Parts: sequence; C-alpha cells; structure tokens
Amino acid sequence: MRLTYSRSTDMAYLEFASAPPGTAVRTEALLGPDKAMINLDFDDAGRLLGIEFSSASVQLPKDLLGTAEVDD
Repeated sequence: MRLTYSRSTDMAYLEFASAPPGTAVRTEALLGPDKAMINLDFDDAGRLLGIEFSSASVQLPKDLLGTAEVDD
C-alpha cells in the first residue's frame, strides 16, 4: 500500500496494488466531505486498485498526509 500526495493540486492517491498506467478500466466517483470527489479505480477483474482524493487536506487526517510520499 502506498499513499502519494501533491500539495500543488491537493490530491492524494492511496494505491493498493502496483499496476501499470492504463490498468484501471473502471472508475467510480463518489462525493466526499464538502463536496470533494473520491474516485475508486478498478481493474478488469473488479479488484480495487486505488482511491484518489481531491481536496485531500479536507478529506484525510493531517497525520496520514504527513506520512505520504510528496509528488511535488
């Protein structure tokens, strides 16, 4: 499991399985707190690959974001 965070876009991605780009064939969009988006990425077998959080600083605990790999 790996968490990455971009401060410039305030986006975080929690990756459950390492997969090459384009592996996600289906994305389910959900509405999180303060109408922030949460996207669930699935592969062709229906396995959850990862979760993308917009407005991550609003949706995720600061302690958790502090452990993320920062992209920028």
